[in-house]
Amino acid sequence: MGGKKEELSGLPLRKELAVSEHIRLVIIPEYDYNGCGGTHPRSTGEVSLLKILTCEKQKKYTRVQFVCGGRVTRQLHQKNEVIQTLTTQLSARQDMIPNAVLKLLHHTKELEEQVKDLSNKLIRYEVKERLDNAVKWNGFFLISNIFQDRTLSELQTLARDLIAYPDVIVMFITEHQEKLQLVCARSDNTNINMNSVLKEVLPLINGKGGGKPFFVQGGGDRMLPPDQVMKELMRVLTHQV
Repeated sequence: MGGKKEELSGLPLRKELAVSEHIRLVIIPEYDYNGCGGTHPRSTGEVSLLKILTCEKQKKYTRVQFVCGGRVTRQLHQKNEVIQTLTTQLSARQDMIPNAVLKLLHHTKELEEQVKDLSNKLIRYEVKERLDNAVKWNGFFLISNIFQDRTLSELQTLARDLIAYPDVIVMFITEHQEKLQLVCARSDNTNINMNSVLKEVLPLINGKGGGKPFFVQGGGDRMLPPDQVMKELMRVLTHQV
């Protein structure tokens, strides 16, 4: 159906029309009246194949993604290339690819658990080593270290295991490219507010963070060298003791 905008004012169009003349409508009677600016073939044969790719619910509407004509062939070619690559990489037939992927994901999860378990075991050995090398400072065992590319999660675990011992203060900094991450902690039998220590230093690196008085973490930009940040942490800590 075609016409001018004013001629179509009585129809329940889905949305406002963007043009005022040479308007075409696609109509499903009593269901959908939609202004269309797309290509209009002379017959359905010009459309050739049509394949619906996805249907996605969006509020009260359904968004449908489809391809037709030569795009169907191109989609088929692209997907066939992907499948052929997967069959080679997974050593599995096309119909077995989903099971092969699930098996691979399960194996990856098992390996991640093994790595996590071994990492925790190494940290337990590291706890003893760092306690043995702790610096005696104002009646405390001070453990302060700067690391390269060590994860925040690892340092949190190490710090928690260290402060399980009495009179321990932990100051860790890890450097990742242009970012710094900090973990500061102390044993339960001390009353130093590590949150105050961290919050005073974080502005120097445009950082954010916090936590509880006995355990805090944060991060920011490498606006100062990590050894200078450690000196600032120690300066503030000294005023807390």
